[in-house]
Amino acid sequence: MINRTTSRMNILPLFLALVLVFSQILSAFVPVSAQADIQADTVTLVEWDFNQDTPLATGGIEGNLNEEFSIAGASPTGYVLGSQSGSRALNSNGWNSAEESYWFVQFTTEGYEDIRFSSKHRGSNTGPKDFTVEYSLDGETWTSVPGADFEVGNDWTTGILNQISVPTEVNDQETVFLRWLNTSDVSINGGTVGGAGTNRVDDVIIEAAPLDEAGAPGETPDPEVPGDEDCPTYTSISDARAMSGEEVTVIGVANIDQGLLHRNNFSLYIQDEAAGIQLFSFDANDFPSVKEGDLVKATGTVGEFNQVTQLAVTDVEVLERNQEVSAKNIDLSTYMDASLAESYEGQLVQFEGYIRNINDYFNGGVTISIINDDFDAVDIRIWESTGFDLSELEEHTWYEVTAISSQFNTTYQVLPRSNADFVKLAEQRDEPTTLNREYEAVVANVTDGDTIRLATPILGATNVRFLNMDTPETYHAVHNELDENQMRHGDNATAHMQTMLSVGDTVTIRLGEEPLDSFGRLLAEVITLDGVNTNLEMVRAGYASTYFIYPFEDDTVEEYAEAAKYARENQLGIYNPEDPLLEEPFVFRARERGDTGLSRYVGNFKTKEYVAPDHYAIIEPEYRVFFTRAQAEHLGYTPLEMTDQEVIDMDKNALGIGFQGSDSAANVTQDVMLETTGSYGSVITWESSNEEVISPTGEVTNPLYEGVSVTLTATLQKGELVETKEFVLTVNPEIVELVSWHFDGESEVATGGIEANTGVTIETVGSDITGYVAGHGSNSRAVNANGWTEGSYWVVDISTLGYKNITLSSRQFGSNTGPRDFEVQYSLDGENWSVVPGGEVVVANNWNSGVIDQLALPAEVENNESVLIRWLNTSDVAINGNTVGTFGTNRIDNIVFTGNEGLFIEEPEVDPIVEEINAGGTVTVPVVDGTATQSFTADQLVNVTELPLETAGVKLTIPVSTLDSSKDVTVSWTENNDALPHADQALSNIFTFNVWQDGEKITSFTEPISIAFKLNADVDTSKDIKIFYFNGTEWVSEDAHGHEYGGTLSDDGQFIVGSTTHFSTFALFAVASLEDEGGTEEDGPEQEDPSQENGDNDVPDTGNGESPEQDGDQAPGQEGEDAPEQGDTTEGGQQDPEQGTTPNNDEETAGTDVTVEEQSTEETDETLPATATNMYNMILIGLLLMTIGYTTITIRKKQLS
Repeated sequence: MINRTTSRMNILPLFLALVLVFSQILSAFVPVSAQADIQADTVTLVEWDFNQDTPLATGGIEGNLNEEFSIAGASPTGYVLGSQSGSRALNSNGWNSAEESYWFVQFTTEGYEDIRFSSKHRGSNTGPKDFTVEYSLDGETWTSVPGADFEVGNDWTTGILNQISVPTEVNDQETVFLRWLNTSDVSINGGTVGGAGTNRVDDVIIEAAPLDEAGAPGETPDPEVPGDEDCPTYTSISDARAMSGEEVTVIGVANIDQGLLHRNNFSLYIQDEAAGIQLFSFDANDFPSVKEGDLVKATGTVGEFNQVTQLAVTDVEVLERNQEVSAKNIDLSTYMDASLAESYEGQLVQFEGYIRNINDYFNGGVTISIINDDFDAVDIRIWESTGFDLSELEEHTWYEVTAISSQFNTTYQVLPRSNADFVKLAEQRDEPTTLNREYEAVVANVTDGDTIRLATPILGATNVRFLNMDTPETYHAVHNELDENQMRHGDNATAHMQTMLSVGDTVTIRLGEEPLDSFGRLLAEVITLDGVNTNLEMVRAGYASTYFIYPFEDDTVEEYAEAAKYARENQLGIYNPEDPLLEEPFVFRARERGDTGLSRYVGNFKTKEYVAPDHYAIIEPEYRVFFTRAQAEHLGYTPLEMTDQEVIDMDKNALGIGFQGSDSAANVTQDVMLETTGSYGSVITWESSNEEVISPTGEVTNPLYEGVSVTLTATLQKGELVETKEFVLTVNPEIVELVSWHFDGESEVATGGIEANTGVTIETVGSDITGYVAGHGSNSRAVNANGWTEGSYWVVDISTLGYKNITLSSRQFGSNTGPRDFEVQYSLDGENWSVVPGGEVVVANNWNSGVIDQLALPAEVENNESVLIRWLNTSDVAINGNTVGTFGTNRIDNIVFTGNEGLFIEEPEVDPIVEEINAGGTVTVPVVDGTATQSFTADQLVNVTELPLETAGVKLTIPVSTLDSSKDVTVSWTENNDALPHADQALSNIFTFNVWQDGEKITSFTEPISIAFKLNADVDTSKDIKIFYFNGTEWVSEDAHGHEYGGTLSDDGQFIVGSTTHFSTFALFAVASLEDEGGTEEDGPEQEDPSQENGDNDVPDTGNGESPEQDGDQAPGQEGEDAPEQGDTTEGGQQDPEQGTTPNNDEETAGTDVTVEEQSTEETDETLPATATNMYNMILIGLLLMTIGYTTITIRKKQLS
């Protein structure tokens, strides 16, 4: 019975434990749909970013990719700067010309719900301010979108719509219309909308959530049950490319090493015999290392990014190594046919072409255009991560190129893998030429008066810059009359061009000798089907001036000159005397850029003479041609014929100083260039007011510490005529690089600077450094970080010791979800931070926005061993205008601190005690255990004339002249209230005073020391109160020399003031009280201690105010004895823990009523400490319990057996 019960008791816990475990396991298989809603991923239905200067959608689902962003009522004017640096926006005007004006789009939402849209808007001051958004299912009946009324400002921050929800009526519709409707005639500046008032739009995004597969929101479809049919193990790449959104497995050979295209992502291309595809994943660590020639099996979901077909891989397996990778031979004309080009995407191709120009790396890559004899072209995109050395490529050279065929949105491009992919052709052909070559094209947009966009590219370009003519600009902000005049005439030119060309018109594009400009635009004449040369017509109508830059054809120049002459003589357009163009477009552009002058010489086509750039006005506008001085002379042009007076006047007017780098007249740090021959032939000589700083030939010798003003005088001579012109320059000390970081060695340690900054590192606080990425400039690197939040920062700690005029330069770059707003701050202690004026930084997705260029730091940072500089993230706004993402990055490069040597005179440290004394203050001395002690150094003594000291009860003023000012001094006084006769009669505290210098006690002084005692409370000040000295026997009011200590009441009635020429024991007494009490003799009780019969405590006056027992006393801290106030043990006495010495007379122990023996007895009667313990009792109890337990177990076993 006992055994069964015991077994049951043992099994029961095990059973309960198993029940709990299995219940938890089973719960994992119970559906939880009722506990949480599963939200589908957000999908971009369609978006427009306009960065390709096209109204067509730049992203979205397949059914919306051809949708166009349109306008009604108003007119599109082209593309302008967008909401971010380097981005584009669609612009428009004419918002006052129709009853209803609006932007609109149409798109499909089939299969989607929860439709939301975002957009950004900006306008000119006379552009429309008030808008609302409406939707329609038929394009005729419009309904307002709730919460979508908005106002536009002359900025990109006011007119923002973000994630606005559209009513559910638009869910799962074949066609939906959305429009941004102008709702009033009020302009942004509060006036009426003007005809030229503009509104631009950017970053339009329409998003949605997919409907469930069953087609009804919220319903969960039945899971599919796999069948028994046989399925292929993989899909061909060609078939996979057409299976967007499906999961597939493909097999192909890698045609590039993983890591060459993206360092941190898994990205490469594979190909089979028929097609190629990109494999991609954000995390390269999840997959094996893949090399060119590896046979790869990859599984993932087919998708598209920037119109490149991708396989978002979930599994990658390398099946075999070192397989052959073949390239397909093609002609560049392949890329002129989109369908043909598409078929080669992802595959290795080989072709021949001519490279005209080679640019430098920018943002981690470089795009190089390559053409053939027919000017068929494709972009070569070289990623810096491949390690490609651009210096090995030659311009104006024919190459055989091997590369991966790819694309970026609508632009086809090829991706080389290394320098070996470029083979220079052994037989170099002539350079392709486009002179007078004509192409037929369709107009997609009229951008302005001299620029249009084509529907299809020619030579890889869609933008056309009209040749031989120049119209006023419209891209700028209006700040003054010149800006407004330029804008008005630019708008007039655009309007006139729109009368000749419209969207959809077929035109002939006649190229010039140079087919493309530096911006990649076609340079051409545009001829209508009616044979109208629109370039020439714009000049003849007075809306454009002629503009010929070398090289040019004489016949063409003459033809355009006649047209311009006609317009000028008939006062048309820009030549209208009532409203003339005030500034030539090329002059406006130079001013708007901030150029110091014009760069090209100006020739007269008729006379074949030329003038200096700034003298362009001398040449009649229709005959102007532009070139360098060397080109002018090559063409046979000569300087304009003038009289000597005209020559010297023109040369004097044109003469300037040539500066290097960022130097200017106010800041010269490098040699200057001094012309010795004027533009028109004057002979120029130079004199310097300080040849040690600037020589007559322009050589600069930098001064050491401060800037020096130098006057350079130019003497111009032409024939017998002489003129002078002066220039005042400031030459500053040589600029020294204090510290710099360039990260090309992929290290956070500074790469340059002075010795004091060797080893200095850059760090982040609140964010994480992720490594190194492409920097600013070819083959450069930058340090990268993510995890940014408001308050995170980059920081460096540098030395500026010995340097002044500190400046900072740096560049920052970010991803779209990285932080946008930064501010430079400095600190000298790491805790208190100050803003550097002008240190606000707005970062963008490029290296041109977040730039700090020689920012002057405050003078406070000069000449410091440690200065902390930080780049602080000041908001949670990302570069794309949304919130900073966890993986949003910011990278920094080219950090440079500079300064020049400074002559710093160190000011002596101001001693606070000396400062206080010299300001008329008093040194308050702390009292510790009844003693006040104050020391002064010899350095302090030489900087003051007296030592004013005070505590709560006494004040002293010691003249320094009575001391040895070459030695340190210590002054102390001790309260002695109960130890002396008649202490109860004292009207103040009783003090014993001492002075030591170098351990020697000073007892007498050559000059009186002012001494003031504070009266006790409730003292009758009408009495005769004086300062008394205790001479060892009695209290006296004057010393042995008859010097009275005094008794003058202070103005505040609290102190009695006197003086003394020696130090000992002093107190205040009423004269009458001491006389009444017989104060000239000791008045204490009879001594009971026999040891006192010798009168050890009755010390006679020595005549100098000193008591015999004090002879040999040492200063506090001296070897041998402590300070007197700490209780020197005297003969017959013992140590007193409070006062120091226990006196041996009853007088000194009065008030305690306890003798020494009694004190000992009381001490021994104190309660003993509670040190008893019950530990051993507990041990005994424990042993007893153990014994009982063991006995019980033994008996139980016997019973069971």
